[in-house]
Amino acid sequence: MTDVWNELKSFLNPEVFQGIKSLKKVQPKNRPPRLDMQVTRDIASGLKRTIRAMTQLRTPKFTRAARELMDEGARWRTRPLSLWRIDLWKDWRDRPTIARPPVIAVPQSRWRHHIATLNVNGFARKRLDVIELLTKEQISICALQETLVSSRAFPVQMPGYVSYTQHWGEGFRGQTLLVKSDLSSYEVGREARLYIHVKVSGLPRITQPVHVIAVYLPSGGEYRGLRTELFHKLLALNKKILDATPGAPVIFLGDWNMNQAELEQKLQTPLTGLQVYKPVGSALSRFPTRGLSRDIDHMVVSAGMNGILRRPRV
Repeated sequence: MTDVWNELKSFLNPEVFQGIKSLKKVQPKNRPPRLDMQVTRDIASGLKRTIRAMTQLRTPKFTRAARELMDEGARWRTRPLSLWRIDLWKDWRDRPTIARPPVIAVPQSRWRHHIATLNVNGFARKRLDVIELLTKEQISICALQETLVSSRAFPVQMPGYVSYTQHWGEGFRGQTLLVKSDLSSYEVGREARLYIHVKVSGLPRITQPVHVIAVYLPSGGEYRGLRTELFHKLLALNKKILDATPGAPVIFLGDWNMNQAELEQKLQTPLTGLQVYKPVGSALSRFPTRGLSRDIDHMVVSAGMNGILRRPRV
């Protein structure tokens, strides 16, 4: 502090120097240290002009701006004065700060990348419920059936997901395949009123792309023959994929409009390699209608996908 007083005395004239009442070194938290100078009112305006000129220019012109306050007999020393950074005092800087506990960042839970299929029976009314389900269950791939969204309506869009949609039309109630936007996905192909084929990369523990086919077969006894014909198209699609990429992970999911026993019979697992991924859990979760439960939504996987997924649940 003595060096500071000597420095000021060496270049300020005696009147200005006598107007300096105190110097105080302050060490603010999270800021560089500073010196607070208390001066009398009569010299404050002159120092203020000097401060303004130094702050704006910070060049050798500061010499001329400060000349009127300097002792004419003092030797101008450029190096010591060039280290000065003068600032106007602001009272808020000296307000007492309240110590607060450090903020500890809570790590986000690891996304578990679940796969789901769901009949929504009208997406517009159940959009918020679907969002809650996707977030709570950490679903990365979801097949929605019976969306009842036409081409003229607002499209099926979910925050954080890429949507692949077939619109509601005559004889078809609409379907959508949602894929998490963090995953790399693109549509391979589709057949109207039957399936949407999307290839997805980036799932954990899977080094190659996964073929995801969202299925929606027609319902009703009058469509039994058509349903069998469309089912054979799905088997042909599976054969095409496995012929091009043997051992590829393939999953068909959606509304098959047939129960598990009938589906297993049609799959012919020894020939096709496809099998129903049987869920665990109470059958009451299928919401029985008129006393009869209907298990018409299924996941069918290839041998390359069977060893990757965990047991599904309802």
